[in-house]
Order: sequence, then structure tokens, then C-alpha cells
Amino acid sequence: MRKSIWYVGGKSAGHIMPLITLAEQNTSESVFITTHRKLDKKIISAHTPQSTHCALYVPDINRRKFWLLPLHALIWLAAYAKLIFLFFKTRPEKVISTGGLSAVPVFLFARLLRIPCELFELNAVPGNAVKFLAPLSSKIYYCYRSALAHLNYKHLYYKPYPVREFNAVTTYEARTHLKLDPEKKTICFLGGSQGSQFINDFALALISRFSPSQIQVVHQAGSVGVARLTSWYADQKYSAYVVDYFEEIELFYCAADAVVCRAGAGTLWELEYMNIPTCIIPLETSMTDHQLYNAQALCKQKPQQFFMVRQSQAETAIDKIMSFFKHNKNKDACS
Repeated sequence: MRKSIWYVGGKSAGHIMPLITLAEQNTSESVFITTHRKLDKKIISAHTPQSTHCALYVPDINRRKFWLLPLHALIWLAAYAKLIFLFFKTRPEKVISTGGLSAVPVFLFARLLRIPCELFELNAVPGNAVKFLAPLSSKIYYCYRSALAHLNYKHLYYKPYPVREFNAVTTYEARTHLKLDPEKKTICFLGGSQGSQFINDFALALISRFSPSQIQVVHQAGSVGVARLTSWYADQKYSAYVVDYFEEIELFYCAADAVVCRAGAGTLWELEYMNIPTCIIPLETSMTDHQLYNAQALCKQKPQQFFMVRQSQAETAIDKIMSFFKHNKNKDACS
């Protein structure tokens, strides 16, 4: 039986797309293990439909609801039953993961069977799942050098973020494909693979500063925001291409003169590769600040390309954002 590699990650395109890129670099059979979310299945089906895909139902555990712990135990047992079946079917030689809760049962299972596990930390500061998985890993790769301060292990290796291969298109071709004016200034809004209500609302505030004759928009809005934004752009006479999630994201990148986005590691490294002036508005919550650390690290590394605004200050910083875009036109990846 041909050996396989298990690629584990889910819940967002930022966790899955690097795994797909890594799988394309290997000759072993690829097996993708993700969460049960529809988005995960959609991404795997679109980019690697021939690969084996296993969806694990591993919901977040709320410690305050301790009475649900027996239910979670049953859910994890069901996950292990799936992994046992998958093991005999695919015989993995190693496991590669970008972190996340879905990787925890897989790493524990692999550790029991002495299957080597490799962990890719894609963020500037590791999250809780990565901190748990690190001692179970045979190798740990990091993209941001700032992550070294939080991972005190001998088996650490630097590796650039695995940016996906993009189809080579010109700015003219990208805008034409999206049915936009090839000559008009274009701004792109990215709320991440699941969308962002704040980015969606901020887009309207920023775009309102331009007349419809000055600007056009490409906007990845998430499933909740598509209808409202499509209607608003049409009512205000702006040319816009609005979708919930876009597979050929390079068309958005190449169409754009500037980008406003969250700070998912994948999006930032892709924009760094494409060299597009970018305003980052990181997501900050009581649970995690990893997007803030990602944004700070890249802004320090490439201040001529990246400009960060805290969410609480975004609406008062519109003039600064417009000035940054006006004076930063270093876009050469789509020429």
C-alpha cells in the first residue's frame, strides 16, 4: 500500500491553503483532515478534489459548561474511531498540521502510534493549540521570527510561509475577468474566508469618500454580508464585484491598487508576495490578539507596503489611510 501524509487544519482558508500548497510539493498521497465546517469541504473540493478528505467534528470546549464534558468525551471517541478507520485505509508516514483544535486528537493519535508530526506555526505569536501541540511534534516550523520567543524547543526550523502558486494575470486581465473597468482605480476589501462585518461596514465609510466615477471595488464579504453590500454598491452607483468567498483570489489581488483586510497570516503573506499597498485592521478579541501581532510584525518588516490601524481607531483614520494609499504604489507582481 502506498504511504500517505495526513494534512491537518481547518476552520479557515488560512489554515487549509498552506496545507494544500505543502501537499503539492510532496509526492506521497495526500489525506486532508479538517473540521466539519462547510467552508473546509468547499476549499478541499475546489483545490484538491482527488485527495481523501476526512472531516472531524471537534467543537470548542467551554469549561464553564462542565455538564457538557461527557458529551465532548463521546464526540472525541467518535473522532478517534474515524482516525482508526482512516489509519488502516491510508497508512500515514507522517502528519503535518497548521494547528487548530482539530489537530489535537490527530496528534495524540499519531503520538500513540509513533507517527512523526510536523507543526507549522504561521502566526507571529503561537496560539493555545500550537502551544499544546508543540511538545508532540518532531519538527516545528515558524514563519515569523518573533515566534521564537514563545517556542522554547530544540527542533525549531525557519521556513517561509508556503504561499500558494498563483496564475499569472495582468491587472487589465484581472479587472476584465471581474467585469470591471480596466482603467479605473480599484480597492479591495477582504474580511477573511468567513467575512467580517466590521470590514464590510468600514468599506462603506471609506468608499463614500469617493465618487462612483473615481473608484471601483472588489469585496470578499462573507455569506452574511453579500446581499446587503451588493445592494448598497448598486444603489450608490459604484461598480463592484462582491462575493462571499473567492477561490481565485489572485484575480482580486491583481485587480487591486490597494487592499483593506484583516490580519490572517495567509492573507498577509500573499499580499506581501504580491507587493500591494495594504491597510491592515486586525481582529482583536478577548480570546486572542494573534492578528494584531501578525500585523505589527509585517508593518515593522515592510512599512512601505503595510499600514496598520486598530479597529477602535479605524473610522477616525480614514484620511491617513487614503494618504497612505496615495503615496504607496509599489505593485509589480501583476504587471
